[in-house]
Amino acid sequence: MRGDFEFLLRHGYAILFALVLIDQLGIPVPATPFLIAAGAYAANGNLELVRIASVSVAAALVAHVFWYELARRRRGDILGLLCRVSLEPDYCARHARDFFIRWGAGTLVIASFMPGFIGVAAQPIAATVGMPRRTFLVLNTVSALLWVTLCTGFGFVFSARVEQILRVGAQLGGSGVELVAGLFALYLVWKLIRRKLLYRQLRIARISPGELKRRLDAAEPTFILDLRHALEFSEQPGMIPGALRMSPDDLDQRLWEIPTNQEIVLYCTCPNEFASARAALRLKRRGIANVRPLEGGLSAWRALGYSLTGGSA
Repeated sequence: MRGDFEFLLRHGYAILFALVLIDQLGIPVPATPFLIAAGAYAANGNLELVRIASVSVAAALVAHVFWYELARRRRGDILGLLCRVSLEPDYCARHARDFFIRWGAGTLVIASFMPGFIGVAAQPIAATVGMPRRTFLVLNTVSALLWVTLCTGFGFVFSARVEQILRVGAQLGGSGVELVAGLFALYLVWKLIRRKLLYRQLRIARISPGELKRRLDAAEPTFILDLRHALEFSEQPGMIPGALRMSPDDLDQRLWEIPTNQEIVLYCTCPNEFASARAALRLKRRGIANVRPLEGGLSAWRALGYSLTGGSA
């Protein structure tokens, strides 16, 4: 496999540790192709499978424990931070929480296999729901071992095929690394364009927290929807006075509860009010025209020191 992934052979386990660490921290640099290449090198006797597994699992655990401990120590809105840098803004904290609620602790077992935001977000979510550190470490060790074993095992068993693929990449005008990098660059460009188009679609007139406070103080007819799920609510209890909590998944079934003769204000905890904006679009398509997301969401309301209540659900 000379000329292809050659730097992996030269720098060996250190570069593999760095690649897995970056991947599992959520930075969009996929480590899976390099794990497969490492398995193929092991088949040729250039690397050792045990050492590949050791450094890769260690790197994955370092990344996962980093996010877990940040969330455990309440160092800011970790899920909000991840959502802001995610290439899939529609898969923000809400979707990660939904996935965790559906699969529970099993989410951590498959987290290493999940590209993008959800696999990374499972780590701080585990901390916020109170998962013990020992359980967290065991589940993540199992997850990392499965991921590394499958990737390197694939490369080991199909080493000849992997070499052929890399050779084809070289014949196309570059090394296997360059081929992977080029495909990934196209993927990033597509994601960024998709994100920009989606944000353009979601340019709906927001209402500021100050304006909403004025409307409530003046008793102007305003219907407020809290779009958080139960897990989000348990993390940050309290609602804007008079709000009704309703999951975005329930909007169609509970549409009859939303008045059509009042201004509707929606809020969530996802950065850029993304969930609120998407819900606003859905309501507009169903004939409810006067809908506005709350600028900055619940975080902006809290930051201004405005009052909160237990609300209704």
